[in-house]
Amino acid sequence: MPILETPRLILRPTEESDADAFARFSNEKEFQQYLAAVRSPEENGARVAKWAALNKAAPREQYIWTILKRDDNSIIGNIRFWPEKNSKGVPLPGVVGLGYGLDPAHWGQGYMTEALKAVTAFAHDTLKLHRVEGAALEENPGSWKVMEKAGYQRESALRYRFYGHGKYWPTLYEYASVRPDLLPPNNT
Repeated sequence: MPILETPRLILRPTEESDADAFARFSNEKEFQQYLAAVRSPEENGARVAKWAALNKAAPREQYIWTILKRDDNSIIGNIRFWPEKNSKGVPLPGVVGLGYGLDPAHWGQGYMTEALKAVTAFAHDTLKLHRVEGAALEENPGSWKVMEKAGYQRESALRYRFYGHGKYWPTLYEYASVRPDLLPPNNT
């Protein structure tokens, strides 16, 4: 799995040893406010261990990077993508879903947009995937604005589709970065 670099960031494969750094910010109320479920420090540690194992799986299905600031090598977040599946659970060729999380202390500084641009370029230019999908709650403008700044287009607004924190949220925006030039040749 490649290391991706941007002017301010290094995106390297997530390792099990990253768990403590993720625990520092992923258990904050501000970080968890838009997630489907609140996780304990132990659950977050297990999740990082799972991500590290997925990065070593063969064949590779998911890509999970830890985001580090280039100036001090501090861990500030993660970004990942996985194969999207149809209603029968079969992976859709060339289509991945994406997720990301950033330490709230670094929100509003353009780090996630920078990371998302690098991951999207890798998905399209290296892996030749034609579609990368993401979603964000209407109440989380920081997240959907990241996708817009990275060149993603809003494709839909789903009403009462996302369940988290014991309730259905009113609106979930779906976004995608699409490269029709990467569709299979027989897709005419």
